[in-house]
Amino acid sequence: MRKALTSTVLAALLLSVSPLLTHEAAAQSKKSVEQTSSTELNAAVKATIETIGTVMPDIKDYEIISIRKNEETTVAGKIEVFQIEMMGAPHPVKPNYAYLRINADTGELIIAEIQNGLPSTNSPLSDQEAESQASTYLETLLGDKAEDYTFSKVYTYTLGENNDKPVTVVTFESDENSVHLALHGNGELGRFLKDIYPPE
Repeated sequence: MRKALTSTVLAALLLSVSPLLTHEAAAQSKKSVEQTSSTELNAAVKATIETIGTVMPDIKDYEIISIRKNEETTVAGKIEVFQIEMMGAPHPVKPNYAYLRINADTGELIIAEIQNGLPSTNSPLSDQEAESQASTYLETLLGDKAEDYTFSKVYTYTLGENNDKPVTVVTFESDENSVHLALHGNGELGRFLKDIYPPE
């Protein structure tokens, strides 16, 4: 049964983590993975970006326009995190902006979000379809660590001017944290979020 999202999860999944850059600003700050020094993005982080590209294939054509490295506090302690913004050529339908948050040392994926476009279908995934598709994405993104997570719940909400573009959120739980995957009605992954931060 679908229920309303909790305010915390809904806010986390709907609000942009980073402001969208203008195309002018993007043009001034573009850099590709190849142009980024190994001191900024190590092999583990680059491998994670490549893995994300298998489930969000549009980002393969995007360029990195901003990289910031911050120290953040998680429930397990302090870690260094790369916040990476990517942008592709403007497109009338497909998203052309992505935001990634990756552990700078281990390459652990924390957030992967692709936006600027709305799902093309008005029909939501069924709970069974959403769970199955989200499980596949989870296995791809986390590898063997996906075995630590068990399915928890499915929620659906809507976006768009007419409130008719469905997004289904599938949550998986482990002993350490939870993972939320937001899927459009066509099954495409819009966002991956690993909840590793302490409550505010």
